[in-house]
Amino acid sequence: MIKRGLFILVSLVFFAQAHAAELIAPGSQWRYFDSAPELPPTWYLPEFDDSRWPIDRAQFGYGEEDEHTVTHFGPDKDNKYPVQYFRTTFVQHEDSLNSQLILRLLIDDGARVYLNGVNVYQLNLPAVNEPHQLATNSLIEHVWIEVPLAHVTLIQGDNTLAVSVHQLSPTSSDLSFDLALVNVPVVPPTRE
Repeated sequence: MIKRGLFILVSLVFFAQAHAAELIAPGSQWRYFDSAPELPPTWYLPEFDDSRWPIDRAQFGYGEEDEHTVTHFGPDKDNKYPVQYFRTTFVQHEDSLNSQLILRLLIDDGARVYLNGVNVYQLNLPAVNEPHQLATNSLIEHVWIEVPLAHVTLIQGDNTLAVSVHQLSPTSSDLSFDLALVNVPVVPPTRE
């Protein structure tokens, strides 16, 4: 009986992983803003016009020589811009009510993630959101973190993901950003 239950559980996990939809892959294209740090406070909303922002592929950043797109930190290496901004859109074709989003982040040092204008996750940042905010801590470099986004649903059609990446200090030597988003079907529990 235990073997049968374990087989069913492993089969369900395999089924969910096999049917997961990668909405945003690592190395995807993003629009980004790495200029003077003043932006309208609505920069993360879906209706914000980012058409003048450059577009390129992740990994973004500087200082580690593993970036696909090298961003600019400003005119003074000892007083770097504290925040860089990234936006992308993706299409959800099916109802996402019976699925869970998994967010995968490669970040140095902190980040705030918005989905369709709603803050769904933040890392190494205080609860209060202020312009030019510095990260409160750093992570182990080059390590992806994975976070389930509980109670977050997608819109059928276009969805907007916006991310602010925050430095720990104005003299930080590097910045990194890449992101993946996966939609995993929720498997109902089995009854014995």
